[in-house]
Amino acid sequence: MKFFYVANIRLPTEKAHGIQIMKTCEALARLGVALTLVVPVRGNSRFHPDEIFSHYGIAHRFAIRFIPCPDPVALLRAPQGWYIKLQAFFFSIALLPFLFRQKKENPGAYWYCRDEYMLPILQRLSNRVIWEAHNLPRHPGWYRSAWHRCHALVTISQGLQRDLIASVPLLRGKITVCPDGVDENFFTIYAQKDDLRRALHLPLDKKIILYSGHLYPWKGVSTLVDAVEKLDDQTELFLVGGTEYDYRMLLRTRAPHPRAHWLGSFSHAYIPRYLQAADILALPTSARYPIGNTYTSPLKLFEYMASGVPILATSVPSHREILDDTCAYFFEPDNPSSFASVARHIFADRVRAQTKATHARTSARRYTWHARASTLASLCT
Repeated sequence: MKFFYVANIRLPTEKAHGIQIMKTCEALARLGVALTLVVPVRGNSRFHPDEIFSHYGIAHRFAIRFIPCPDPVALLRAPQGWYIKLQAFFFSIALLPFLFRQKKENPGAYWYCRDEYMLPILQRLSNRVIWEAHNLPRHPGWYRSAWHRCHALVTISQGLQRDLIASVPLLRGKITVCPDGVDENFFTIYAQKDDLRRALHLPLDKKIILYSGHLYPWKGVSTLVDAVEKLDDQTELFLVGGTEYDYRMLLRTRAPHPRAHWLGSFSHAYIPRYLQAADILALPTSARYPIGNTYTSPLKLFEYMASGVPILATSVPSHREILDDTCAYFFEPDNPSSFASVARHIFADRVRAQTKATHARTSARRYTWHARASTLASLCT
């Protein structure tokens, strides 16, 4: 089976979608799919493919094809919205010679993408196009015919599937729900908490709440920062991930708290160690944004489950699709007092908390990248 994954992303990237795409590609390749990941040159031409595979800690089992194209970020000082549109236009045009060549050389190949604006271009060349949805486009009606012509459609959550069908009823029965996953290596890294904390320079004598991921507003991290002052002096919050700019934006309406620490971004290979060094893993996704409340399938959710550490998550539909009361604790979205109250219960009953964490670890085995790739491969028939 020949498979082209077209992704308009900067590779490598510090963002979670880079991990999701690379892990999905690796898992498909392990199943025997002859896969090529097609990406633009976006200020990353200095990276050799071997370096990219090493960056993500995965085997070099598939090909990466860089498509040279203008990158407006180096040419213009335009608003971000215009930059995104210009860059997408340039990539679409630069991609055409490659697409026409592959149409002749690999007429039976499957084409996979996450960007809905790529569908009309890909569908000119093939009737084997699969679209993976991560959000509901602002104008769903614009893509009604393109979605209907897709070989298959994939959503990362049931909520996104439901809203797509509500917007375009003809899609009923055409969409497969395929959540994100976790690397099987997360189940093999297991060490004593004190040893991990020493290695990571984390305090041995504190109760640690840890968040891993980006700091966008819809992620709800501000709830955690506000909740710290409601907990005792022995409790500290550590944030792993995001950029310095995002952290500054997070603090623009609040003063830094002495027990809230941003550690910066690290290679994904270090994340299991940080997770297992914590006492509570926080998943504070806000309910104020549809992408978080209903559509998302956070990588951190599955990594938290596999870590064997108690999870404290907001009670939003996107989380409830995967988690239940047997494997996680829940608090009211965007409510620091609710978070602090439940956190105190977790610290007070460590035995019950560990029972839930162990159940989550067992449940996580249903959501490996291998399982996700098997579902995707089954669509190519």
